[in-house]
Amino acid sequence: MQKMRIMRGFLDEASNLAPRYSKTEIRIESTVNVRKLQKDLDALGKEIRLTEERLQELNWTVELCTGES
Repeated sequence: MQKMRIMRGFLDEASNLAPRYSKTEIRIESTVNVRKLQKDLDALGKEIRLTEERLQELNWTVELCTGES
């Protein structure tokens, strides 16, 4: 979860564009592939959701041992 939060913050900053008021001003471009990293982040989020779903499913279907004979 922390990795996702860090990546999301990083991508938010990397995708910010500085406003240009004329074509003579310096153009700021991202130095990382934001689109690819966003896809990677989406895949990580999907993996986490699927893992959480599987865990919840197992919580409801696995019988607990109470230690009583």
